This record gives sequence, structure tokens and C-alpha cells, in this order.
Amino acid sequence: MREADIIFAGNYEYIPEGEYEAIVKNYNFSEYYARKKLFLWFRLINNKYEETEIFMPFNMSKNMRRGAKYYEAWILANRGIKPKKNDRMSPKIFSNKVFKIKVRTVVSGSKQNKLSREDQYSVVNEILDVYVG
Repeated sequence: MREADIIFAGNYEYIPEGEYEAIVKNYNFSEYYARKKLFLWFRLINNKYEETEIFMPFNMSKNMRRGAKYYEAWILANRGIKPKKNDRMSPKIFSNKVFKIKVRTVVSGSKQNKLSREDQYSVVNEILDVYVG
């Protein structure tokens, strides 16, 4: 990679902690410290932060287990129906639904260093409910 190839991507969004309504705009997979991650990108709706986009990260594995954050969120998005053994648990299940989400502020970096106020950002901590879809 050359110096000219490195581009500042911008900061993540910050909004006050609380509960909001949102839809999933898209998702992407990435590796972070050699762990596979899924990022669900939510767009807030029906509030003064409408159109703000924040993400919910999930640690992923090929064989999802009960109790994993993704497993619990997927069941909620699937209207409480649990997957059967060997079912595929696609993130597409989150499309075309309105969710009630809980937002928290990230105050520490990946190495547990305290972030300055201007570097803090918001993430979806939990999906609380599914309204429509």
C-alpha cells in the first residue's frame, strides 16, 4: 500500500444513549484482530437523529451457538423462531423490518485506552424489539 492509498474514512456518529427506532440499511463482514465480524448498519428513523447511521458488531463463527449475541438477535428478527440444527442464519433476516434498538457510547479504544470526547461514538448495543416486517 502506498501513502496515497491511505484515506481518512471519517468518524463514526455520536448520538445520546437511549432507545431508538431503526431499520437495517445494510451489513458487511470484516476481520478484526483475526476474528470474523459482522456489522449490521442501522439507520435511525422517527426521531431527531433520523438518517443517522450506526452499527452493531457481532463476533461470528461458522457454527453459531446458543447465547451468542448474533444468535439472540437473529431469533428476535425471525419473530422468535429458533433455527434448527444446520439451518443457515443469514443476516438478510434483518431486512425490511423496523427495530427498537438500544444505543450506547463507546468510550474506550480497542486496547482499552480512554477515548477523548470528540473520538467517542455510538453503537447499537442491543436489539430490543421488532415492530414491523
